Amino acid sequence: MRKIDSYWIDGVPTLKDIEEAFQIVKANPDIIVEIKWAVQWSGRYSRCIDRDVVNSISPTNYLDDHIPNIYGM
Repeated sequence: MRKIDSYWIDGVPTLKDIEEAFQIVKANPDIIVEIKWAVQWSGRYSRCIDRDVVNSISPTNYLDDHIPNIYGM
């Protein structure tokens, strides 16, 4: 069993938010960081970042590949 730390982001995640999540996981690899945010008229979103993600992709690539750039209405 692993602990999940959840964080709410005002607006959409930025590179700084993703880098902070990566830092938390690097400091404590047994924790999963869940980031959550909402976009008006589109809904709520969440992503989980764990040690496997941190070891396989950079924060910039994670932002580009896993965080939506366009949100529907």
